[in-house]
Amino acid sequence: MELFEIFKGQQTTLLTWDLAVVAFVFLTGLFYGMNAGRKKLVSFILSVYGSIVLLEVFPYRDWFIDRFPGLAQGVVNLVLLALFVFVLYYVFSGSFLKLALPRLRRGKGSFWQIIFLALSVSGFLTSFAFNDINLLFGREVSAFVENFFLSSTAKFIWAALPLVGIAFSHRN
Repeated sequence: MELFEIFKGQQTTLLTWDLAVVAFVFLTGLFYGMNAGRKKLVSFILSVYGSIVLLEVFPYRDWFIDRFPGLAQGVVNLVLLALFVFVLYYVFSGSFLKLALPRLRRGKGSFWQIIFLALSVSGFLTSFAFNDINLLFGREVSAFVENFFLSSTAKFIWAALPLVGIAFSHRN
C-alpha cells in the first residue's frame, strides 16, 4: 500500500474528531517525555505496561458498569488505566527501579534518547487508549488513525518501540 492510498478519499485539510483526540494524547505524552528525562520515562513506560496487564486481568470492571448504568465500558477502562498508571509509577519510581536499572541514575540522558522514548511511549499510549476512546464516540475513524494506531500491526509496533528505546538507552 502506498502512502498516498492511505489518504485517498480523505479530506486532509479538515481536522476530524479522531485526529484531534490522537493529536491531544500524542502531544501530551510527548511534552511530558521531553520534560521528564530518561529515568522517569523508563518508570512511566514500565508503569504503562504493568497497568495494561492489570487492566486486562482486573475482575471487577463489570461491577462498575453494573453499579453505574450510565457509565460506558470505555470510561471505566480509561479511569482504571489512569489509576493503575499512577500507582505503578509511584512504585517504579522508588527504590525498585534503582536496583533493577542502576545505569539510569546518570543524568537525564541524551536528547535523542529522550526524543525516541517520548515519541514511542506517546504512540503506545495513543494506540492503546484510542480503542476505548473510539468506543465512547462510536464513530468511524479516518484511514490515518486506523492504519497508524488501530491496526494490529500498528498496535504491536507501538507496543514494541518503548522496549526498543529502553534497550538502546543503555548503550553509551
